[in-house]
Amino acid sequence: MSPRRYDVELSKGVFVVDWPMFGELSRALALRVARDFDADVVIGIATAGVVPGATVAAILDLDFASITVSRRYQSDSIRETPAVFGEVPPVVRGQRVLVVDEVCDGGDTMRLARAAIVNA
Repeated sequence: MSPRRYDVELSKGVFVVDWPMFGELSRALALRVARDFDADVVIGIATAGVVPGATVAAILDLDFASITVSRRYQSDSIRETPAVFGEVPPVVRGQRVLVVDEVCDGGDTMRLARAAIVNA
């Protein structure tokens, strides 16, 4: 499978984020989350949630791990519903877990990630 490429027209309301802005947004997110949630570990949803998840974990000085929840992973087509691939890292057992992904539309991925973590 070849990497996905996206052509984005800036006139379509896209906000381009450079690395310094990404750092500021990550810091703001981490501080906002920390006010209301005392996490023990951060889980990033692979692939696009890994970088923001690891960044938030580093800012909060928390352990980080990732899980893969995807409609596309190991497939040439897009599945109707996402699936969890691989094992949930054992570091989540008995911990308060902050789950990070780059976007949340319908919530299917987050619900699956939560269920996998709770049942780990």
